Amino acid sequence: RVWQTAKDTGDRLTQQGDILMVPDFDFVGPVLSISNRTGQSIVGFGGAFTEASALVFNRLSRSQQQQVIEDYFGPSGNRYTLGRVHINSCDFSKRNYAFDDVDGDYELKHFDDDLTHDTKTIIPFIKKALEALRQQGRRLQLLASPWSPPAWMKTNGQMDHSLRPCLREEAHAAWAA
Repeated sequence: RVWQTAKDTGDRLTQQGDILMVPDFDFVGPVLSISNRTGQSIVGFGGAFTEASALVFNRLSRSQQQQVIEDYFGPSGNRYTLGRVHINSCDFSKRNYAFDDVDGDYELKHFDDDLTHDTKTIIPFIKKALEALRQQGRRLQLLASPWSPPAWMKTNGQMDHSLRPCLREEAHAAWAA
């Protein structure tokens, strides 16, 4: 399926006609050959749940929210079953934040296990996707990955930008936890 969103058009996650994929030029380089041999399994497809996408989602009307959930997770949509979630802020956040902003807290005693920052934005968005999949007898799998260490763990003292090395030597164990 091909879906399109384009500026200055009526296309907002609009399903397009099927396209025929044909070679259009001679290619020299690595080629992925697909065979009947098994190995790794595809467990699903999906996208990222970011603070920016959640903020936009939350501003939509209830019917628009339902349409977005259907378009991404529903049986007539993309049928996504995977989602990536950022730990701490990312490039798609309103501002930088970390779940442990206490300088020198290498034992992470002040880590916010409640994920307070995300409870009003990202988590409700994820729960709506989760419920839509649950109603279809399917499940949502999430991969949570950090975008940046807290500023106090970094050599430049900022969540944005990185020097080499990025991580302070004494922060390695805490960051790996």
